[in-house]
Amino acid sequence: MVYNPDGRPNLIGGTEEEQAIHQQIGYMRSDASVETASSPAANNPNLLVETVLLNYMALHGEQNQFSTLFPGHGLGNSTLQDSLTAFEPIVNGIIGG
Repeated sequence: MVYNPDGRPNLIGGTEEEQAIHQQIGYMRSDASVETASSPAANNPNLLVETVLLNYMALHGEQNQFSTLFPGHGLGNSTLQDSLTAFEPIVNGIIGG
């Protein structure tokens, strides 16, 4: 869940099809259980945390620093990380003052 006081956060992607890919990570089975092979985070709490951190960094435009800050991460290469990233940045600069 993302809250942006300036309006609705934008999903990554230039088309509706690309945005649809990023609006949900993983999926459920017909019996309402998680499809554990649907994403790296689906069956691994550690990778779930890493996915949350990656997306938090993406909201700040810093997802390119993920591998440097977390060198032992399990989210694969930048292509896989891009597929796990949902939103365009909503923060420009430093918050606070």
